[in-house]
Amino acid sequence: MIELTQSTQFVITDLSIVTKKGSINIKGVYEEINLFDSLLNPCMSGNIIIRDAVGMSNEFLFDGTEILRMKIGKNDDKLFTEKSFRVYKQTDRKSLNQNSEVYTLHFVSEEFLLSIQQKVSRYFETTYAEAAVKILTDYLKVPVSSMRGTFDNSKGVKDIVVPNLNPFSALNWMSQRALGEDNVPGFIFFENILGYNFANITTLLKSQEIAKINFGVKNLDVTRNSLVDEFLGARSFEVIQQYDTIKNISSGVHSGKFVGFDPKTRTILERPFTFNDHYSLYKSSNPSPTIGSINNKLGSSLTQFNSKQVFHTFNYFSRDSKFIKENDAESVSKEFDTENYVFQREAIFTNLMNQRVKLVVPGNFGISSGFNVYLDIPKYGFKSREEDNRDKSVYGKYLIIGTRHIIGYEKHETIFEAVTDSSNRSDKNELYQSSPQQKIWINNFITQ
Repeated sequence: MIELTQSTQFVITDLSIVTKKGSINIKGVYEEINLFDSLLNPCMSGNIIIRDAVGMSNEFLFDGTEILRMKIGKNDDKLFTEKSFRVYKQTDRKSLNQNSEVYTLHFVSEEFLLSIQQKVSRYFETTYAEAAVKILTDYLKVPVSSMRGTFDNSKGVKDIVVPNLNPFSALNWMSQRALGEDNVPGFIFFENILGYNFANITTLLKSQEIAKINFGVKNLDVTRNSLVDEFLGARSFEVIQQYDTIKNISSGVHSGKFVGFDPKTRTILERPFTFNDHYSLYKSSNPSPTIGSINNKLGSSLTQFNSKQVFHTFNYFSRDSKFIKENDAESVSKEFDTENYVFQREAIFTNLMNQRVKLVVPGNFGISSGFNVYLDIPKYGFKSREEDNRDKSVYGKYLIIGTRHIIGYEKHETIFEAVTDSSNRSDKNELYQSSPQQKIWINNFITQ
């Protein structure tokens, strides 16, 4: 194993394409590898740019049977990724000269191809989480031993009828309806560096951060024992989304009302929601929420005002029937807790995405979707001597929602996006209240 002296260096143990005719090592002919994972996608994918001077296109055909096999990382085994992908498309094929050409091969997890070839039309009498495991093992042939991701328990045995969906769509459909033991409708199905996950957002948010990203000046002293600091040092930082009051109001983050209609009993049920109904359900990343308690011209706080209404069918009889038994699928309708996943899910995830940042760090396969990092972001601009150097608006714990690993011929960098619904501000109450002066100005607007 070679000795790594820079944080962006890496080692390729295996990089090969396996075809019907055999395997070929492509370590010497690739130009760039891009590897993607995201909370919003069911599986990992990527592409690799090849500079071909040996006629691989003619030899291997690239007809969908090829497998890309890789094992890439640092010297430490924990920072390696080892995985096989299906090559599904060749694009951007261009001739460089009479002896060579360049093209891009696109690859994806094998389970994606298996998913689009079949449908799930099946009844489950179990929890959503257990049904998700059955689909992964029965339809996508994922071994239980390789499920090293997060699989959280969901609340209650249900009558689940999957409505003729492909396996990945079925898993996403179930994640949108499942409730955690904490009643949070926050399940997500995705693949990260550990494998597939059927995880509750509460579990992800309360997990310990895997790293503290620093923003110090780089390459000041190459002789010191500071490779770890360099390895966890941000090379670029960008805030790509911050608090959006209009979006939060229209998504029901502040408050709202669910109106359910039961077609069996012709009953209408109304349930109001406040911000605390969402925020108190799950453990947030940091102590102080980013949302404020805004007063409107009517004198009402948006956290108590019906800023959004949702109308949806609702099985009222099954919900309130005295015959409902704990964990009894025969007495619980599949529409149980409709208002939670119809109304609260959108509010919870919109609130989670309130602040989104993008960073570039030296290549690190430990940075993957579903993990937390701590960002100690410095303050820009004037600061007094006794003041700390933290930007209070953005520093704190963040959840990674997407990563891109860029592996060039000599450099590996990781670009990732992370989100938070809160901050570590010590000068903020549980909810910001409009100041007396602001209320005076609001009242003045009414009379003008």
